[in-house]
Amino acid sequence: METSDQATGAVTMDGVKASVLRKVDELFDEETHFLREMVRRPSLRGETNLVQQFIAKSLRGHGLNVVEEGLDLGKISAMRGYAPVDWSYEGLVNVIGTARAAAPGGRSLILNGHVDVVPIDPIEHWSVDPWGGDVVGNRLYGRGSCDMKGGIAAAVYALRAVQSCGLGLTGEVTIEAVIDEECSGNGTLSAFANGHTADAAIIPEPFPYMVTASTGVIWCRIHIRGRGAHAQSASSAVNPIEKAYVVIKALRELEAELNRPERRHPSFAGVEHPCNVNIGMLHSGTWPSSVPETCTLHVRIGYQPGIAPVEMQERIRQAVLGGAQRDEWLRGTPPHVEFAGFLAEGWLVDTESEIFALVERNHEQLAGAKPSRQPVTGTADNRYFGFAGMPHVGYGPYGELLHAPDEWVDLESVRLVTRVLATTIIDWVGVIS
Repeated sequence: METSDQATGAVTMDGVKASVLRKVDELFDEETHFLREMVRRPSLRGETNLVQQFIAKSLRGHGLNVVEEGLDLGKISAMRGYAPVDWSYEGLVNVIGTARAAAPGGRSLILNGHVDVVPIDPIEHWSVDPWGGDVVGNRLYGRGSCDMKGGIAAAVYALRAVQSCGLGLTGEVTIEAVIDEECSGNGTLSAFANGHTADAAIIPEPFPYMVTASTGVIWCRIHIRGRGAHAQSASSAVNPIEKAYVVIKALRELEAELNRPERRHPSFAGVEHPCNVNIGMLHSGTWPSSVPETCTLHVRIGYQPGIAPVEMQERIRQAVLGGAQRDEWLRGTPPHVEFAGFLAEGWLVDTESEIFALVERNHEQLAGAKPSRQPVTGTADNRYFGFAGMPHVGYGPYGELLHAPDEWVDLESVRLVTRVLATTIIDWVGVIS
């Protein structure tokens, strides 16, 4: 039987969660449509406003107080976790939607997700429209479907289900739809700069388990100078693409060093290869019959928690320059290393926090099995909540082919995460009838 405390209005019925879970199911077709519409709005770096406008309109329609905030480099450049960038944020916004408390006494919660996605190239490798949001069985396809618009949909509709049951919150719930997570994290940092904090945060990235730790991530560009010439004189020229082999070998040696078992952070003791060096782009040359003058490598480097970003930057420089010493040309014309984009520290999760326990328990009750606990070898914006001393959880839907053609998210996983987030809102924030 459903009952309530008439004096305070506090919800005490055992069936409140069951009512909210039924509402999640009732709204799931609408949630799926919302997710498809987000996927259908391409949101590459610098092109996020279309999806942000859609999200802002949707949140306003759900009764949230919504603000659209630009990123001010003057505010964030001195903050811990700022990543220097050489691209512009002019005209771009974060969307912050807040459901106000109907009564005092509860705790506040942030549900944070990023709308920016990585490029789709090469499009001919896709078997579906990357911006179509096609549903095949339980899979919804498209760039960003899993990373991480599925998580945003779960956050938005978890809150919507609670409110649609006629329940008032006893603390604030804030939905943050941020930009630039895929290359810097400056979107979430900007939200902190503008005063958006809470008693806890959940980031529903595509982690179908409880995240315990993450490696750090640094982006760098390595410029290699050669000596150009007509191809007929290639044998006496210096091709910087070939000299890039020397640099890549040095980076692989650094990678091996970072992954030595005795170098690993305890959180990654059971992970065979936590630190990944990825040569993501190589730019060189303008003509097949010309030996290029320059070559630039764009590199992503993972590293262990506990190493300061500035220390890691220096280790990268020394590794590249040390490798160059083994090559006659590069000794006299050393590569130049510069940093732009990710400058992310490794981070840890307080697995003893109450919010962690609530998410873990609610998943177990709803899924019938306890979720695993795992570290991740990428990164997410959790680190900023840790910097602020806020307990935080990384947990979200399951999918595959992130950053690759035919990315998809499992819709039943999105439903499960929506249910877990909705029940966690009830437990952490509190509700009244």
